[in-house]
Amino acid sequence: PPSASRRGSGSIDLASVSRVSRVASGGSLHRAPSRADTDGGASDGPAPPRAPGMRILLAEDNAINMKVAVGVLARVGHTDVTLAGDGAAALEAVEAAGGPDAFDVVLMDLHMPRLGGLEAVKRLRERWPASRVRVVAVTADAYEDTRAACLAAGFDGWLAKPFRVEDLAAVLKDTGGDEGGEGGDGDE
Repeated sequence: PPSASRRGSGSIDLASVSRVSRVASGGSLHRAPSRADTDGGASDGPAPPRAPGMRILLAEDNAINMKVAVGVLARVGHTDVTLAGDGAAALEAVEAAGGPDAFDVVLMDLHMPRLGGLEAVKRLRERWPASRVRVVAVTADAYEDTRAACLAAGFDGWLAKPFRVEDLAAVLKDTGGDEGGEGGDGDE
């Protein structure tokens, strides 16, 4: 997998999201696949405008969780997603994008190899203290003391796994983005 994100637009073909699984274990990052990626990149004209929705950085080391999150994000209208397999890769993505404000929200798992979410967010906040990007912890570790540690480290929000489509949509709406399409009722 590439070590830098690729800019893409359009909707996600969920069948092609299986490529995401190669990212999670390697600690590298890439852009979630767009329809242009799955069509071989051929184009009959100028590139389509950026898809509506938020610019999201998703840091998640588990391939299945990453695939589910990308699918749920697409379901609620957010297809401009940069993926990172751990906290170190997330910081690399932020640096490559010109800083954290290149993203509308960062969804960060807490327990990842190389660099976990708590330390990654501490570093992000130290390196870019004026950044206004919202960082949301996404974790199965749903204890109150962990939540308090996240807020102390610089997280702005919290989403417990497993989450439902409407839970993610509500968190994204709280960060200032439109929740996009229908919320659905699945347990994603």
